[in-house]
Amino acid sequence: AMDWVALGSFPKQSFSRPDLTWLIPGLLTGCLIGFLMFEWVDRRIVALIISLIALSFTAHFFLNRSKPGPTIPVSPVFGVAAGTAAGFTTFVAHAGGPPLALYLLRRGLDKTAYAATSVVVFTVGNLVKLPGYVYSGLDEPQVFWKALILFAAVPPGVWVGRRVLDRLPRATIFTLCYVLVGLGSAKLFYDAVKALLV
Repeated sequence: AMDWVALGSFPKQSFSRPDLTWLIPGLLTGCLIGFLMFEWVDRRIVALIISLIALSFTAHFFLNRSKPGPTIPVSPVFGVAAGTAAGFTTFVAHAGGPPLALYLLRRGLDKTAYAATSVVVFTVGNLVKLPGYVYSGLDEPQVFWKALILFAAVPPGVWVGRRVLDRLPRATIFTLCYVLVGLGSAKLFYDAVKALLV
């Protein structure tokens, strides 16, 4: 529901279609691989690897802010690879954000295209995962009621997010994105290490 509300807040022309052309097939491939390997993959190890990669990219950004790296042109290879990594990690460890962010942040998109393209990718990913989640929650109907109650926060949250995106300059938005990727990756690292040590 959050994805659909967020999608509606962006005009269709704001998505980066050249990136979606390669990210979406990669995402679907990654979700399929995650589905097929779900029983054999240690989600703790996947989360640990993703967190370390994302933390290294975040550190690189902040250590080299005076020397911004070159932007990456649209690339079938990098696009499919990023989409596959995002699909696989979102399926097995709910950690698809870092691989996608690392690709899109270096692409050189404007802030609206970055946000809108991310929303499209994860809308597709969550739609693919939804049947499995619904099936898994059939014996716990209270989960659906909790989701319905939480939905009330979605429209105002999206509204605030769009206002912040529109008002802040691109450099500030992207710096915040790297901060959030770093914080999310640090939490992912902590959870993975904690789970491995238990």
